[in-house]
Amino acid sequence: MMNNGLAQAIGTGISAVPVFFLVFDLVFRLMQIGQEKASFVQRDYPVDSAVTIGLLALVSIALLHGFVYAVGFAGQEERPGYAGFALTFLHFTIAGYGIALLVSLYVLWTFGRTVDVTPSQVAMTMVVLGFPASLGAATARPVV
Repeated sequence: MMNNGLAQAIGTGISAVPVFFLVFDLVFRLMQIGQEKASFVQRDYPVDSAVTIGLLALVSIALLHGFVYAVGFAGQEERPGYAGFALTFLHFTIAGYGIALLVSLYVLWTFGRTVDVTPSQVAMTMVVLGFPASLGAATARPVV
C-alpha cells in the first residue's frame, strides 16, 4: 500500500508532464507569431487584435480555474482526489470554458450577430463574450 501523500505527489508529477509539454509547445508557437500576423493582415484585421484575443482567452481560462479551485471561498469546489492538476484542468476548466463559448455563440446567433459576418469575426466575438461568461460561471459555482 502506498502512502496517500506519496500517491498524491506521484499523481501531481505525472499530471505536470503534459502541462509542461503544452507550455513548451505554446512558447514555440508564440515565437512563430509572424504567420498569425500575416494571416490577420491578409484578412484586413488589426494585427494587434490577434495577440489581444489570445491573451483574453488565456486570462479567461486562468480566472475560471482560479475562481473554482484555487481561491479559498467558503463552499468552494475541492479537486477530486483521483484527479491531478492536468486532469482537473482539462476535464472541468476547459470544458467549462467551452460551454461559455457555446453560450456566447448562442447569444450572438439569437441577436442576429452571426449574419453576414466571417467565421473568424464570430470566433473573436465569442472569445470576447466568453470572458464575462467564464467569470460568471466561475463565481456561480461557489455561490450555488
